[in-house]
Amino acid sequence: MSDNTHTVCDNSYIDCVRNIVKWYTKEISLMNSNDFYSEVADISKLEVNPYWHKVENGIAIEFYYGLPLYLWTKYGRVRLIGSCTHYNLIGINMIQDLTSRLIEKFSCTLLYPLEKRHDGDFGPVYQIGNVNGMNVDNVSGHVTRIDYQINKAILHKVSSG
Repeated sequence: MSDNTHTVCDNSYIDCVRNIVKWYTKEISLMNSNDFYSEVADISKLEVNPYWHKVENGIAIEFYYGLPLYLWTKYGRVRLIGSCTHYNLIGINMIQDLTSRLIEKFSCTLLYPLEKRHDGDFGPVYQIGNVNGMNVDNVSGHVTRIDYQINKAILHKVSSG
């Protein structure tokens, strides 16, 4: 861990995840008056998949076909928004602007570049560096999965704030 990062305890870590999702979904909802976005902006509807992209430390944001779609957390992959096809309602220029602001706001650094594969475009993946003035640990390794019920309880804690 470098000198400019701090170990984030569970409550602070959960707050970091919650704050990223709240900021992002608020920005999406401001871009489009479609009723879909008011539902997406409801933090209580947050989805976590404890079996995908769980990290030991840090938080990363995964892009899918170049669109911000998931957070990698120590509790698993958190979906930021519904299907990436919903971005079609916003427009590519607004998405590019939102992406630039997201990268700047959370002091993101490239973790994995865009990878074009036979099964689709994966990435890029950015490491979150800072959330509301709190430095976030560097992303490190995947961990073995933990019990689904434990993850569900943690998700409830994240989404009830």
